[in-house]
Amino acid sequence: MTNPSPSNPHHLSGLRTPVVVRFYAFLLFVNKMIDAERDLSGYSGQDPAVDAWIRDAENAHTATLGEAAIVMSLPALTEVDVRLKAIARLFLVAMKSSDPDQMAYLRHRASQTQVFLLPWGDPVSFRLNQLILKGLTLFENYAALDDGMIDVGPDETPDRGRDETAPNL
Repeated sequence: MTNPSPSNPHHLSGLRTPVVVRFYAFLLFVNKMIDAERDLSGYSGQDPAVDAWIRDAENAHTATLGEAAIVMSLPALTEVDVRLKAIARLFLVAMKSSDPDQMAYLRHRASQTQVFLLPWGDPVSFRLNQLILKGLTLFENYAALDDGMIDVGPDETPDRGRDETAPNL
């Protein structure tokens, strides 16, 4: 597995805390993990050739947990660091959970975007809020994998597909 670059994206140059830099890298790992786990959607366990996909998904899961742990280990120097670490914590708990009630609570918590967003008003806050919203969207995409979601729409929201056999009403 190729490690995504943890370099600071140019649009976040107004705030270069270690948490912001690592959170950006963390989201790259999350994307790879969601893609790997989505590839396994609907796998029934009958095809030995799928073992490589399973290994890739397990490796992506492990790497994402590791990246989240790095984000959590960094000191929170600013308010945005606290909020990004809270999103990383959502992923850590969700990735280790098998409790549907806990997952429902985490999804509800993540849906309360106002808790995570910074006050709007300046270009840096705008860009950081975009990063926060990206993290929350990816969290919902990850959580939706258990719902049987197979793909995401162009706006990166879960697309549960359309039943082509259903009548148009």
